[in-house]
Amino acid sequence: MSLHPFLLRLTFLASVAASGVSCHSFSCGCEDEADELLQRIPVLPGRAPSAEGPGSEERVRKQTYSIDAKSGVFSYHKSIEAKAGYLGANCGGLSREKAEKLGVEPFEGVVVHAVNAKSPAAQAGLLVDDVILNLGDEPILSVDRLEYLVEQAKPGDKGVLGIRRGDQSLTVPIVFGEQTRIESGEGIQERLETLDDRNRTGLKVAPLSADAAKIVMGSGTPPGLLVIDVLPGGPAYFGGIHVRDWIVKVRDTTVQDITDYVRAFDPIEPGDDVVFTYLRSGVEGTATVRVEANANGENGFSIPLLAKYKYQACRREFEILLGFLWNSESCYSVRERGGQQENYRSRNWGCVLDLIRYKNTSRGRGRLEFLWFIPIWWGRDEG
Repeated sequence: MSLHPFLLRLTFLASVAASGVSCHSFSCGCEDEADELLQRIPVLPGRAPSAEGPGSEERVRKQTYSIDAKSGVFSYHKSIEAKAGYLGANCGGLSREKAEKLGVEPFEGVVVHAVNAKSPAAQAGLLVDDVILNLGDEPILSVDRLEYLVEQAKPGDKGVLGIRRGDQSLTVPIVFGEQTRIESGEGIQERLETLDDRNRTGLKVAPLSADAAKIVMGSGTPPGLLVIDVLPGGPAYFGGIHVRDWIVKVRDTTVQDITDYVRAFDPIEPGDDVVFTYLRSGVEGTATVRVEANANGENGFSIPLLAKYKYQACRREFEILLGFLWNSESCYSVRERGGQQENYRSRNWGCVLDLIRYKNTSRGRGRLEFLWFIPIWWGRDEG
């Protein structure tokens, strides 16, 4: 038996090791978007709290809610159209140089840069380079102060501007016009009680108050717990549970709060399969989750210079001969694509055989190399 091919292969492997070349060059990464899936979620019609005052619902422009998965803070946001006063003059601060040019004291008042045609300012006779000193009894020391006072006026209200024009001090009567202002604010904010069960099921859940439940799930929804986090690569991830699912049962036990959830798990041991019943977009579904003892933990093995395997919830890595002959990496992520949530897996791998090296990624990209310097690429990254 000739040893020549064997020696040739050893020489080849030594040259690969010396060059530091690995057959794997793609990095899939873990894209955990669970937090983003709970930010600024539009409130569906019929779920938002009633606005105060007659006709005020017509002024509500946008309503959303957010949940911070880390702190458990629930926030309801709303944007409202409000009618405000309008002047129609573009003003700026009065610098020392501009003040000297206009013959007035610096930093007292604001200077008019432009006047909109047919605006209340134009109708009152304001001119470019007029210096507005006060509105009524209120001194005007900044543009922000002028804008605030104008917006606080009601459309049709009358006021008097004190101005400086050249060497003249004038009072200018004005009738405020109307503009639409968007006001944003927190309608509801409360801290939720949360249960971090990611180490066992890969879930983080929280009960909602009556007001929050109506906003998130709608009226008539049965009691339950909201999923606010799913561990990528964890038990619930493979069971198909998503962020914003509404857990109503664990096995045959109805869960109305965290106490019910904990009680339902009392007889359950690691390795047991548990059936969750949930609502997603109003449709009931079930998911089977295998309970673990330490879903967040890391484990694996390493044989120096020969092989290594590393296990984490969101990533699995395996390599042979320091990754020069074979390696693979699988990544798991929670994300949203095309408006739909998905539990996404990507896998990259590569191998070396004599003078041919091959690399592949599940994101649609591959590479084949001959003699280390003739590459052939194909495919494209899909995300």
